[in-house]
Amino acid sequence: MNTFNLSTFFKSLQAIHGGSMLSVIFISLLLFINIKEDLQLNFEGDRTFMFMAIIIGYGGKFVGKMMFIRLMRQLPFKAGLSLKTEKYKVAHIVRLVLLKIPAFMCLYFAFVTKNSFYFIVIALLLFMMLTVFPSRNRFSEEVALNNDEKTQLFR
Repeated sequence: MNTFNLSTFFKSLQAIHGGSMLSVIFISLLLFINIKEDLQLNFEGDRTFMFMAIIIGYGGKFVGKMMFIRLMRQLPFKAGLSLKTEKYKVAHIVRLVLLKIPAFMCLYFAFVTKNSFYFIVIALLLFMMLTVFPSRNRFSEEVALNNDEKTQLFR
């Protein structure tokens, strides 16, 4: 894989990641604008949705990380850089989706309960998404690369 294709790979993966985060932000803003008159931070009453949001949010992060690691372990060390980038893209999208699903569930919970607590959970999930933003350095840390592939990556 030449430098141009690696550059395109990272730009496309970063665009997918950014678009995914922007979709959560955009829908959160729309929901916030629509329910802001009734919105309040309330820890009283039925906390079922609160516990579900926290458990599912953390579970999404945990399961996403475990799935990412499992998919990366299936990749043989001797595989070419092209195969490694494609497997990384799939594993990264799986990890991203497993953070996005809890965010959309929290949007639903915020809509139903009119509780702003769920926007806090969404902000935390967006922060988690931001911490796994794809870059060349992150790729070199998370994928087993030989010396030739590392020099090709950072050219």
